[in-house]
Amino acid sequence: YTGSSLPFVGCLFKHNTAASDYATFDNISIPSACGPSVNFSSSASASLEANGNVTMTMVITPPAADAGMITIDLTGGTATYGALPDDYTTSSGTTVTVPVAIGDDTLTFDLNVNDDAVSEIDETVVGTISSAPLGLEIGGNNVHTHTILNDDAPVFEPGDIMVLGLSP
Repeated sequence: YTGSSLPFVGCLFKHNTAASDYATFDNISIPSACGPSVNFSSSASASLEANGNVTMTMVITPPAADAGMITIDLTGGTATYGALPDDYTTSSGTTVTVPVAIGDDTLTFDLNVNDDAVSEIDETVVGTISSAPLGLEIGGNNVHTHTILNDDAPVFEPGDIMVLGLSP
């Protein structure tokens, strides 16, 4: 074919390529990945316990061509799931499903952080996009770690030992 544009319909696949690899025809670069992919908008975030709800965001590029459900598994990390005194909850447990409609380019779900008034180390919740509907690929940024920052002052009880400093 000769002319000012190349008629191209469909996907070009190269064996053993990463999603960022490209195939080249006549000085025209075509991504080797085919169709939309879903990724977290960032790989990490943080919030204070007192902030409450945290919105987790995923992006679909290009927009979704088919409808379905995306599954996110909340596993790993150091935070515990459940009502107080645990660290966080969601509307559906540690496996979150988010509906995808044709044309969607942004999806969200809420992580409800419990403000527990307990002084503790910062804790993490790790979310992994584990499944996507047919026609939507899971992208390379499919893991997001949210850090719950402790905002509670330590509490000292009578009888606790406190070392303020040493003098020579």
